[in-house]
Amino acid sequence: MKKVFQIFVIVFMVLTGCTISEETTDPKTNPDTEQPEKGNQNEDSSSDNNNQPDNQGNEDQQSNDIEDEGIDDQQSDHNEDQHTENIQQYFPKEKQKKFFKGIGNEFAEESEWFYEQEGNYLPSVLENGGTRILKVYKLTSEGLYLVYEEPEFYRDEIPSMETLQSAFKEKPLLLSSLKEGSFIGSWKVIKTNEELTVPLGEMDHVMVLEHSNGDGSISRQYWAPTFGLVKKEFYMEHEDGNETMVTSELERVEGH
Repeated sequence: MKKVFQIFVIVFMVLTGCTISEETTDPKTNPDTEQPEKGNQNEDSSSDNNNQPDNQGNEDQQSNDIEDEGIDDQQSDHNEDQHTENIQQYFPKEKQKKFFKGIGNEFAEESEWFYEQEGNYLPSVLENGGTRILKVYKLTSEGLYLVYEEPEFYRDEIPSMETLQSAFKEKPLLLSSLKEGSFIGSWKVIKTNEELTVPLGEMDHVMVLEHSNGDGSISRQYWAPTFGLVKKEFYMEHEDGNETMVTSELERVEGH
């Protein structure tokens, strides 16, 4: 009996030891297993986020820069389109006579009579006290062109454009895509938004064109909205230091 009791105790202890061993090695309940501290983990995560580059901010900034460039391009395109539309405001008007006050030369005083327009063509006769010149202008949305000139024109009637058309050669005077520094033929665009005072009055949004002549002299033209050409200027500095300045400025307009 005593020996049976001893065997029972031994078996009980073995079974108890196995149970304790299993409980001790269970990682779910082992108190010695290190668990990450929640506070430190959040701090590390926050630190990592702070150390990351602000890609979203950079992308937003790049997007804003692209949008700004797009707006600038649209505004630039709008300004060019607006100037294209307004170029016709600088064209001469039919059935109108312009009188210019001359200074510096007896032929600087002149007048130009614009006749009735035929299609895109506008004929005129320029008088300066020494001669009469027949001119024909071509007016289009792209610009203003001088297509015909005939000095010593003394006939009373203007010939039809059909009879002259075979002799037409386009010479650009104004173009819709004018910018400062650009050229119209041999004429350089100096200003596109100048203020000017002539005997007729004050002018705004004046375009100034300049031509350097072979003899060292300089010619300038001033074009204003509504009136077209409002001033012509010739300047030359001589070797002896003297200067020559000849100007023709718009003084009066009759007709439409």
